Amino acid sequence: MDDNLKRLLDIEDTAIELIAMINFLFKVSDYKELIYDCIGLTGKEINKYVYDKRREKIMNTRYSDIDDFVQDFLVAKDKALERLFQEPLNAAKISRLSIKDDPLRIYELYCKQKPDIRFMNFVRLL
Repeated sequence: MDDNLKRLLDIEDTAIELIAMINFLFKVSDYKELIYDCIGLTGKEINKYVYDKRREKIMNTRYSDIDDFVQDFLVAKDKALERLFQEPLNAAKISRLSIKDDPLRIYELYCKQKPDIRFMNFVRLL
């Protein structure tokens, strides 16, 4: 996210999670819509907007079956988990996943939760 976008939306540099989520969910080509929809909103309202977009993206890009997830997981674990949870994940977060080498179990447990569960909340359930 560039400084101009942060300035237009009045997002502080300390809003690290919000900035990371915007960088993850929105392409530069989507910034115009983001600005149009969020300019003048409070930080709380922008946060809600971003997480509504996350839910929407989960519904539109979720894995259709376990085999797709397992195949992607075996190729690139971090990318498969990011797609499953639709949020940016780093090595430190992924290391907290106690079943990090069991894609079948991860997917099965994920499917028992609300689809918009955050990764760290999922980790706490294990």
